Amino acid sequence: MNLFNFFRKKENTDEPKLTKDSILKSFSVLSESNNIDIQKFVDFDLRKPEKTYDDSYATDEGYKLRELLLLVWIGRVKNGRDRNKPIPKYFLYDYDLNEQNTINTFKKMGLVSIDEDETMRLTKKGENLSRKYNSLWSMHSFKNGTVNIDLHFGGWNEISYTIAQNNIRIKYISQRKQYFEAVLAACSKTHEDLPDYPKKEIKIIDKELQELTKINNNLK
Repeated sequence: MNLFNFFRKKENTDEPKLTKDSILKSFSVLSESNNIDIQKFVDFDLRKPEKTYDDSYATDEGYKLRELLLLVWIGRVKNGRDRNKPIPKYFLYDYDLNEQNTINTFKKMGLVSIDEDETMRLTKKGENLSRKYNSLWSMHSFKNGTVNIDLHFGGWNEISYTIAQNNIRIKYISQRKQYFEAVLAACSKTHEDLPDYPKKEIKIIDKELQELTKINNNLK
């Protein structure tokens, strides 16, 4: 092997590989070159997450729903909660709760008792209140989208909400599919080899559409 061939081989092995970012950038340029704007196809408001709370719901007892969610959490274990252990961080991040003040208020109002071993338990009064607002837990735990506990607490129905969220998702990804199909149609007029990225995305979307439709039909 001569010196020229040695360097040429080395240069070929060092060729940059396409990354996901470079593929997306190339596809974006391809869309623009065909005068196809994704904004004309996709309503991006459909994918905007809601706030987890807004304190708009007025409870009969005067507590905020996000505070009552903490009460429900305390009562979800039979043996009580260790007062010395911090509450889950997501309660602080998602619901901006002041743990110390909230628990002290619950104790003062007779909803929570704290034993000598620093174990928190709901009192009978606390259990009754927790039972009244127990649906906050399924709202908080909802997997298919963000639930605003204040907006959705009244008349909460997890099945109907699941179907509604799935329909929003179906509409959003269907719009994305139309966009990819428009790019492919434009490329087919000028390119012999159609780009793989949109074809793969369409297959993924079709699979998700089938799954979401099946879930909704089973829930109805």
